[in-house]
Amino acid sequence: MSPVMRRVFYAAAAFGAALGVLWLIDREIFKPGREQGEKPETIVLEQRPRVEAGMLPSWSALNAELALVTERVMPCVVSVQVQRRRMVPEEVNRGGSFHTEEREISESGVGSGSIISRDGYVLTNWHVVEGGENSVYVTLSGEESSRAAKLVDKDEQRDLALLKIEPRREGEQFPALRLGDSGKLRRGHLVLAMGSPFGLRETVTQGIISHRARRVSDTYTSYLQTSCVINPGNSGGPLVDVHGDMVGLVTKKLLGPEEQASAEGYGLAIPSSDLMLVLDGLMNKGRPQPYVGVTLEDWPERYWLKQEEAEAVAVKGVTRASPAEKAGLKLDDIIEVMDGERVTNIYDFWRRVRLHKAGDTLSLTIRRGKEAQQASLVLTNLPESSTKAEIVYGVTVRRLRSYERNLLNLADATGLRVEEVAPESPLAKVLSRRMNVLLVATPDGSTAITVATPAEFRKALEERAESGGNIIIGEAGEENRAVKFPPLKGP
Repeated sequence: MSPVMRRVFYAAAAFGAALGVLWLIDREIFKPGREQGEKPETIVLEQRPRVEAGMLPSWSALNAELALVTERVMPCVVSVQVQRRRMVPEEVNRGGSFHTEEREISESGVGSGSIISRDGYVLTNWHVVEGGENSVYVTLSGEESSRAAKLVDKDEQRDLALLKIEPRREGEQFPALRLGDSGKLRRGHLVLAMGSPFGLRETVTQGIISHRARRVSDTYTSYLQTSCVINPGNSGGPLVDVHGDMVGLVTKKLLGPEEQASAEGYGLAIPSSDLMLVLDGLMNKGRPQPYVGVTLEDWPERYWLKQEEAEAVAVKGVTRASPAEKAGLKLDDIIEVMDGERVTNIYDFWRRVRLHKAGDTLSLTIRRGKEAQQASLVLTNLPESSTKAEIVYGVTVRRLRSYERNLLNLADATGLRVEEVAPESPLAKVLSRRMNVLLVATPDGSTAITVATPAEFRKALEERAESGGNIIIGEAGEENRAVKFPPLKGP
């Protein structure tokens, strides 16, 4: 056989061997546990009858209705972004010695907003934009780029802010929500919360109304409580009913005690009835805001332990030179009647105050001990709030911002934040950074003065400089506590 024929024979033999191997693999004779000639197993899928839509008419209709409501409402919800700039203390080494200097930092914030008019007015929470009022941007549903928005006005006491979207063309119209009637809601009613939790735009969660008037020691707002999932970034978004009407503005999530902080909290929303009360004022900037200058609690204390309702309100702090002090209100006074009508709780009290304007006179009936007395309180304008820090007895303090007061459930613009405490301060062993100072009291606690500014804090301490006293500290989610301070020796 010639060499050429030999190579052809070997190639043909190799090709035939390869075909044989492929045939054996196809017959799966090399698989363990399988005998020649055995057929491969087949899986028979269960063919159960599905639940047809006609068998669940209510659920099918509810699915379609919730989808319809979401489609109608979502274009009216915006994502709100702000850029905050603030000063923070920093330890620096200058010439071999350490001392504290302030450094400016920038922080991004995100929240939600609800378009309430076709010309682009947006309602949100003040704490969403506070500190970044000059750099507010909103992103509309279906758009990728953000738009500039300007702050029209704010209501710090009720944690509300009104924004105006900058249009991209003349006469541009926006989809807007209709304000519903929160008074018609009942516990168990279905609601949806929409917004941008953690910056995740166009998020919707479902829940029910858990309580129609939840008070969390807040002296201005009685919230709608909902089981909708609420997370950071939801603030300012709408809470809507099954008609797609805005019945509340999602404001915050109430957590449990610290040891249960990982448990799911409750969503709280400002009712639309309250929104309507302040919306006209927000649209007309420059309105007078009524100011009382008093800290209140429901009376009797811990009434809920007896499964009873509150009967009146108790005075727990009076601000210096405020309308309350000028009217003669004192610590532990019980306010029972306002303008001839019984006052049953703190929400009732502040709801009626909101119906008045600066300059109006409130006729109060108070009980001091066993005696009933009459008092006339003339409302004034809410003082301008400045968060500029000042040093008082070696302690650097500033006024609480509205979102901080909101966490502490404070109504009036009162309270101070401790930014720094000098080692040589006479209060160095009493106060520390991040404490919230609410009141200064006598050693026996018989008199307590609410502090609203660093100057008021200094004056209150000077009055106790010889005897010392107590400073009332507030912490979010916890009861206020008193810390004793010694006699002071100089500023």
